[in-house]
Parts: sequence; structure tokens; C-alpha cells
Amino acid sequence: MALLVFSGKIIESKDPQDWDNSREQMNFGFSSGDEGVGQPYFYITAYPFDEKLFETDLPGFARWQKEGWKGVVIEFDQLHNHSVTNDELLSLFKNLLQQNYQQKKGT
Repeated sequence: MALLVFSGKIIESKDPQDWDNSREQMNFGFSSGDEGVGQPYFYITAYPFDEKLFETDLPGFARWQKEGWKGVVIEFDQLHNHSVTNDELLSLFKNLLQQNYQQKKGT
């Protein structure tokens, strides 16, 4: 299950007719676990991914994923076993959206 957020920008080096791969986007989703993260987790990715995002400080309940794919991992246990508020999650989402799109603008 995932939510894609599109910036509205077409990636210069991509064919605009290839809709899925030519649009700048961020993906917020949930996985039941895989070979990279062995337990259920939420994730946040950006396409195309700008490695400057790794400079963004994350709250204690989240971590950067750098192997296999690049983005933020929030393990389900972190949310289940700790009191993470909706405001903390929304703040993280908003911060990453702003950081990602500001960097691409060059500001």
C-alpha cells in the first residue's frame, strides 16, 4: 500500500510519454517486510533520489536505508512500541517533501 506524491515536474532526461518514470515523485508506503528489512515497515522514497537528502536529520523512530534502495525506514515496531504522535509523523513527511523539492530547485 502506498501513496505517490507528484511534484508536477517532468524529469529532463526522461521520455515524457513514459509517465511513471518521467515524473518527479515521492512515495510513502507500507511493506510487510522483505530481504532488506526483515519486519513490517513504513517507507519514504524519492524519485529521482537526491543523495543530499541523507543530510536531513531524522527523528529517533526513523532511519535512512542506503542498501538495495534509498529512503527512510520506520519499522512498525518503532510505532507500535513507542508513543510517536501523528504530528511527529506529519512533521517528518512535510520536512522530507520540502527538503526534496527545495534541493531540486537549487534553493
